Amino acid sequence: YSIEVMADDLFHLLRLLDIEQVHLCGASMGGMVALQFALAYPERVRSLVLVDSYPYTPKVIQNAIETWIVDTETKGYGKVMETFNQDNAAALFSPAFWAAHPEFPAYDTQLVLANLMPDSAFIGCCRAIQQFTVLNRLGQISVPALIVTSNEGMAYEESLRMHRLLPKSQLWAPPNVGHSPHVEIPEEFNRRVLEFLRGVEVGK
Repeated sequence: YSIEVMADDLFHLLRLLDIEQVHLCGASMGGMVALQFALAYPERVRSLVLVDSYPYTPKVIQNAIETWIVDTETKGYGKVMETFNQDNAAALFSPAFWAAHPEFPAYDTQLVLANLMPDSAFIGCCRAIQQFTVLNRLGQISVPALIVTSNEGMAYEESLRMHRLLPKSQLWAPPNVGHSPHVEIPEEFNRRVLEFLRGVEVGK
């Protein structure tokens, strides 16, 4: 498993579907795949939407991922996912979202448990995230990019750095959201992304 291989998988899927160019929206690891795809296949990309994602993996996330890997090797992916939302609550969603939607953790957990991947696949994806880095190549990406992140903490600081390194990027940092703004504020997220995409199309 590697982010590079995932980007190649996307290329072959698009070729099979006879799709020449795309607007790519990726959250978390999906944003890494989008960045790699834009670097490997620049002629295929019209724009990027990067949702709480990074061009490399900061140390604190490296450490968290290492814990997930060890726990999966010890207990299995299913057992890890049973308590994943509770164990990582502060990193996944904002306190306001947890308070407003107390039913969501159990709902999300059931979705994951009903669609479990093999232990080796989860570990492989974790290792792929740990090993990925294109921080020094962001200047090569010339398409418009919308970076979406929370408005505080490490996520904001890293997104601000990525914004400064991506030549044609915009930074949107709505308040009071966590790792998944597309889940916490879906209407506002959709409206902002569609506005960005319309602007890309008008300016093409």
